[in-house]
Amino acid sequence: MNRNSIIALALGVSLAAGGTPVVAQTAASKPGSIGVMGGATFPRGSDFSDMAKTGWNAGVLLRLGAAPFPLSFRLEGQWNQLKGKTIDVPDRGSNTTDYRIIDGTADFEWTFGRPAVSNFYLIGGVGFYKLRGTDHVTPGNIPDGVATTVTENATKFGWNGGAGFRFQLSGYSMFIEGRYHDVSHGHEVDGSGSSKPLHFIPVDIGITF
Repeated sequence: MNRNSIIALALGVSLAAGGTPVVAQTAASKPGSIGVMGGATFPRGSDFSDMAKTGWNAGVLLRLGAAPFPLSFRLEGQWNQLKGKTIDVPDRGSNTTDYRIIDGTADFEWTFGRPAVSNFYLIGGVGFYKLRGTDHVTPGNIPDGVATTVTENATKFGWNGGAGFRFQLSGYSMFIEGRYHDVSHGHEVDGSGSSKPLHFIPVDIGITF
């Protein structure tokens, strides 16, 4: 038996035993990984969706956990930026609030099925959210009125939950994920005086190494 035959036989035994490619098994069995992600951020709820447009986000993550355990732990930081919608008030001008949300969360992932080329997972956890609302006011028809800009900052507690799908590739993984975030008293930065929670959904594509 020549060398090529031996290699072919070894690969065949490996695939038959594990049911997945060797590179996928290696990537899935790592005890930890780091990654980057980015995508779109959608404001949710009648309050926030009426005041903000769909924005963008980018983030980094550290994931700890490996097969055969389905539960893993994840730390991440994410920057969300959303432009405000212009709200016109007759004879009083207009108001626009731009939002920046920087979050740091600690989450658990639960992966379904054994390590394979792809896996579905659930994710959820808690974290802190650094909020900034920049309120731009134009005077409209107000006599002697001037345009003003006011910035409000706050740090709030919140939670998140969602789901994703992971693709194991050679030496790294790709994932597609969506999560719902609820930030306690988040509307305190929009100039409305409301203490209602703030809701948004980032939908991301990411890579882990």
